[in-house]
Amino acid sequence: MLELCQDIARDKTLAWFEDALAEIPWGSGGTHHKPIRDGLIVAVFRHYESRTAESKALLHDHAVVSIHTRRRDDKGTWGNLSADSPMTHIVAADTVYLLYFMEEVSARLGWAWGRAK
Repeated sequence: MLELCQDIARDKTLAWFEDALAEIPWGSGGTHHKPIRDGLIVAVFRHYESRTAESKALLHDHAVVSIHTRRRDDKGTWGNLSADSPMTHIVAADTVYLLYFMEEVSARLGWAWGRAK
């Protein structure tokens, strides 16, 4: 059940990333940015253990986002994703993922969240 919660949270986070942050530099010198067309190309790899010597259980995914994406023009030409915005908002993306994950776990397993004592 936790894997399903993680799948949903990951997919929602990638959709947020695509809608809110994925842009292609446009115009002379790439000074303007426009939204992408047709979405991102993403490969996801799931791991079940940490990298520590003890190899403790630690469910997590790695998402590799291709820098190549299509421009929103009549021709649908390809360009390079702007790296500025995603790298600037990496902490926000992590927070969005955690909130989606907590929301799914709460809805599906009935867990409640609070401050640690």
